[in-house]
Amino acid sequence: VYRNDPFWQNLLRGNYAPSENNNSPIQSPFGITLGKALASGSDDRMIKNDLYKIEPPVSHDIFSDYYVWTTSLSNTVYEVMGVKLFTDQLQCSKVMNSITESLHRKLGGKLRPWMTRDDITHDQVLENVANDKIKIEAACTPSSKFGFLIRTLVRGGQNEFVGSLRFYLKDYHNFWNTELCVINP
Repeated sequence: VYRNDPFWQNLLRGNYAPSENNNSPIQSPFGITLGKALASGSDDRMIKNDLYKIEPPVSHDIFSDYYVWTTSLSNTVYEVMGVKLFTDQLQCSKVMNSITESLHRKLGGKLRPWMTRDDITHDQVLENVANDKIKIEAACTPSSKFGFLIRTLVRGGQNEFVGSLRFYLKDYHNFWNTELCVINP
C-alpha cells in the first residue's frame, strides 16, 4: 500500500511540505524547516537516536537551547523545540502564556486552556494552524520531570522549571510509522 501511495512516497523522500505558504514563519520555526531533511551542520549534536541539540539559524532572545527530532531513515524534521529554564513556575507560565497568546493572535487556530497532565506538566496547545498540519505546544514543566534533555541544562540542582515551545507536524507519527515499515536494502 505504501509503495503505491504518493503521499507516503513523498514522506519517505522528505518532500512533505507542512504549509502551502512557503513564506510562513510557522513552516520554519527558528529557521528550521518542518517536513524537510535536517540540514547538516557542525553545531548539531546528537543527544539520543534521532534527537539533536542544535544552534538554529534563527534564535530568539527568550530561548537558550534548541532541539530537533528527525525520522530515522530520511532525517526529516518533525518537531522543533526552544527551551528556557526558570527558577519560578509562575514566571515560566507567564512567559509561555504570553508567547502562545501572541501566536494565537497572529496565526489563529484553537487555543486550549491550561490543562494538567498527571498534575505535573501544563500544556497549552494551538491547533488548526498552518493548513491543519502544524501543532504548537507551550509547556512549563518541573526540570526534575523533563527527562533526559534537562540533564544537559540543569545548573547546580536548583529547583528549576523548563519553559518550552514546540512546533511539530500533527501527523509526525505517520513519518515515523512509514519509515519503520520500509526495509532499507
